[in-house]
Amino acid sequence: MKVSEENSLLNELFPDLDYDELHFSKADYFPILVSVYDHILTPEECDELEYMTYTDAKNVEALPDYMRGERHFIDLYRQLAEDGVYARMGENVDFLRADSTVFRRILLTSLREEKPLEGGFMDVYFPSLQIRVLGSYDRTDVFLLRDKSVLPKLEEVVRNAGLFILPADHLM
Repeated sequence: MKVSEENSLLNELFPDLDYDELHFSKADYFPILVSVYDHILTPEECDELEYMTYTDAKNVEALPDYMRGERHFIDLYRQLAEDGVYARMGENVDFLRADSTVFRRILLTSLREEKPLEGGFMDVYFPSLQIRVLGSYDRTDVFLLRDKSVLPKLEEVVRNAGLFILPADHLM
């Protein structure tokens, strides 16, 4: 892909977002959250959890339970990427296959919250449903829809993966 084509794709699929404000409606997105949890946890519920991250789960010897949730996300993302996925890596965009080792590494780094301050969270675009996904904290990712008409299909895919869609009114 030529540099000019790549820059055009970067601007089209990955427009800059104001992460400080986290109001995605300003960018013409309809945000939803996808999580291993069936509701938004209260601070008290978060404090009561045995683990929230991969590292926490390792430290308390709860990896098998953590891995179940991680597998749900990986299954979801692989299904969404059946027709490929665009991954933003800095100022570059790569088109990846669902079974590529690069895509798997992006998923694991993001889901395990490894190096989040160094850009470790994923920023990917699934052309099959025209959805941009931002990796996030606490086993919950942000899905940015340009077209709400894909929501019923997305709800089905998320449910089949064993995950939950949560309201994201606070992001609008």
